[in-house]
Amino acid sequence: MIFRRTLLFAYILFILLIIVLPINSKGSKINNTFFFDLRVDYICHSILFFPWMFLLPTKTIHVHGFKWFCFGLFFAIFTETIQLFLSYRAFNLNDIAANIFGIFASLLLLILMNRIHFFEKINN
Repeated sequence: MIFRRTLLFAYILFILLIIVLPINSKGSKINNTFFFDLRVDYICHSILFFPWMFLLPTKTIHVHGFKWFCFGLFFAIFTETIQLFLSYRAFNLNDIAANIFGIFASLLLLILMNRIHFFEKINN
């Protein structure tokens, strides 16, 4: 449990650092790089928020999963909103959408994994 909380704390701190550090300015190369028709920047946002649901502070997804998901949505919006107040960063609604997509994708995978595990318990 302590390891899980430490990992969660480090993950949230890492996201906050990524958001406030001047590493991706408006003219950055990553903003003009595309994979198929998606900006690599949006893919990075999704990947950054993908672990969110797997870092649920407790193991009871059925009880606390929805609250954690909602907190993740709030955190995804909050992190992008911080950039409104930073002159060297840019607020972008597409970044919020990519953040939310990452959280939602991890939720779907977690639900799928739980259902498969549930059916494995029944069959054994």
